[in-house]
Amino acid sequence: MFGLLLLSLPAAQDPGADFFEAHVRPLFAEHCTGCHGEKKQKAELRLDRYGSIMEGGEGGAVITPGDVDSSKLLVAVRYEDEFLQMPPRYQLSAAEIQRLEEWVKMGAPGPVTEGAGAITVEEFDLEERLKHWAYQPVADPEVPESAWGSDPIDAFISEGLSEAGLSHAPEADRATWLRRASYGITGLPPSPEELQDFLADDSDGAYERVVDRLLASPHYGEKWARHWLDLMRYGESRGHEFDYRIPNAFEYRDYLTRALNADVPYDRFLTEHVAGDLVEEPRLHPTEGYDESVLGTGFWHLGDEVHSPVDIQGDEADRVSNQIEVFSRSFLAMSVSCARCHDHKFDPIPTEDFYALAGFLHSSSYRQVLFETLHKNTLIAEALAELDAERGPATRLAFAEALSPSIELVEEHLNAAREVINYEPKEVGDEAPLPESLEVVFEDFEGDSWGAWEAEGEAFGSAAPLLSDIPDYHQEKLKDWRGERFVCTHRNTADGDSEKYDPVGLDARTGKLLSPEFTIEHDYLHFLVCGGNDEEKTAVRLLVDGEVVLSRAGSKDGVFRPASFRMTAWRGARARVEVADEGGGSWGHISVDHLVFSDRADSGALKRARRAEEQRAHFAAV
Repeated sequence: MFGLLLLSLPAAQDPGADFFEAHVRPLFAEHCTGCHGEKKQKAELRLDRYGSIMEGGEGGAVITPGDVDSSKLLVAVRYEDEFLQMPPRYQLSAAEIQRLEEWVKMGAPGPVTEGAGAITVEEFDLEERLKHWAYQPVADPEVPESAWGSDPIDAFISEGLSEAGLSHAPEADRATWLRRASYGITGLPPSPEELQDFLADDSDGAYERVVDRLLASPHYGEKWARHWLDLMRYGESRGHEFDYRIPNAFEYRDYLTRALNADVPYDRFLTEHVAGDLVEEPRLHPTEGYDESVLGTGFWHLGDEVHSPVDIQGDEADRVSNQIEVFSRSFLAMSVSCARCHDHKFDPIPTEDFYALAGFLHSSSYRQVLFETLHKNTLIAEALAELDAERGPATRLAFAEALSPSIELVEEHLNAAREVINYEPKEVGDEAPLPESLEVVFEDFEGDSWGAWEAEGEAFGSAAPLLSDIPDYHQEKLKDWRGERFVCTHRNTADGDSEKYDPVGLDARTGKLLSPEFTIEHDYLHFLVCGGNDEEKTAVRLLVDGEVVLSRAGSKDGVFRPASFRMTAWRGARARVEVADEGGGSWGHISVDHLVFSDRADSGALKRARRAEEQRAHFAAV
C-alpha cells in the first residue's frame, strides 16, 4: 500500500546541520583552514571539524551558540577589534558574514557525529560500504511466534516489544478503530451513518470492507498527497524576495492525488517522476485522455529560487543540489548531498556519483508542456503522416489538375478586380437613370439651422457650427470631418465669446439633439464621432420606441473617426438618433458628422455615400 511506503521514509535531517554543511563548512574551507586546519592550527584553533570549531582554541570557545555579539569568531570576521581581524589580509563579504551570523543565531548546529581532534582519513571502500544491512537484498525472514494479532507485522512488533520489556496496548473498541482508520486513510471522521453501519456489522470481513471503502474514497489521495508534497518541498511560489509564483504548480499536486487514487504501481510512479516526458507509452487520464506521465516531472522544479542571482553558476549549482536532495531522500531514503563536497562518510556514495546525478540535471531544461494536447497531437500527426504516405501523391496530383483552369484565369480575374476597385461614375446625359446606391446620407449638418432636428439645452445652439465658431485652441485638435459644418458642443457662445478660453466652462453646457423619426430600412448606420469618451454622458444613441438600444462615444480627442450601429435586429421599427451632451469637466463634449444609412458593414460607406450624393446633385443640375 502506498501509504505504508510513505510511512517508511526516513525522517528529515536537522535543517541546522544542513545549513552548516551547505554554507558554513565551505566558507571555513575556503578562507580559514589554511591556518586553522589539519596541517596548521594557529592559536590551537581548528575550523575543519565541527567538534573542533565548538571546542575553540587557546583563548577558549570562539562560538557562543545563539549569541552573535559574544562569539569571538564573529567579532574577528566583522573587524570590530582592531587587534583581532580574520582573515588578516582581507575581510569576508557581507553575505558570508551574514551566513555565519545566521548560523550562530540558529544555535550553531552541526553534525553530532563529528567530534573534535584529529581527522582520520579513511579510504573510501565502496564494496565494504555496500555490506551495510540497508543495502542487502530483500529477504523473507521467518515470522516469530506471537499470541497477539493475526498479521505477520503484528508478530514482529510483538517480538520487539517483548525484547524491550513492553507490552502492547489493548485492542481498540470498534468505534475507536473506525475513527482511527478514517482519520488515518482519508483525514476525515466517519459519518454517524458509517459508524452505525459498522457497529451493526458483526459478519466476517467487516474490517476489511471498511478499509476497502476508505481506500476507494477520493479523499484517500487528497490526504496522502499532502505527506508526499512535504517530501517534494511543494510550494506554489519561488520564495526569495519577490516570491514569484511557479507556473502551473497545482498541476503536479492534482496529478499526485489522481495517481494515489488510481493505485499507480510504485515503479511506474517513480519512472514518471524521474523521466515522465520520455516514457514510450504515457499513462493517459481515464476520461480526458491527456498525458498524465509527463506531469510527474514537475517535482524537479518545486524548490525555491533566487530571482536574480549575482553568482549565476553558483545559484544553479545550489538549485541542482536541492533537486538531488529531494530526489535522493524521497526515492532512495538517504541523503546524497553530503557527497557534493566529499565522499560520503557513512553511505556508499562517492563524490563522483553526486556529480553524475548533477550532470543529468545540468543537461536538462525547464519548460512548460501542453500536456492536454501533446498525446492527441502526436496521434494526429502520426495518422496524418501515414495518410500522406498512402494517398498524398495522388491527392496532390488531383488538386493540381483541378486548380489548373483557375490558375490560367488569374490574370483575367486580377484585371477585372482592378477595374472594379478603380471604378468612377461617368457623366451621362439627362436621359440616363440616377445610379442606384446601397448608401443613403441621413444627415450631413450642412444647413444653417437644425431643420427637422430638435435641440434642447445650451450645448448645441441654433445650428451646426462652422470651424470659425470653434475656439482657436480647439480648432487645432479637430481633424477629418466632412463639408463645412459639423456638430460640436465645444463651441463659442452666440455672441462669439469663448468664455475667456475656459475649456471646462464650455464643456459645462449640456443638452440633446434629436433627429426626426424614421423607419429602419438598412442594416447599418455609419457616422463620424469624437470628443468625450463616456457612453453614459457624451454619446450618439439609437432610440427605438423611445428606448436607447445602442450607444457610441468618441475617442477623447478631436479626430473624427468612423463608428457604426448595426440595426438589423430592428428593421421595420420606428427610430430616432440622439446626440447627447450630458457631461462636464475636461472633454465633457461631443462632435458628430455625416450620418449614413447602409446595407454594408464597412465604414467605406461614408465615402461612397458622399460620392453618390455628389453624382445625384450633378444629375439633378443637368
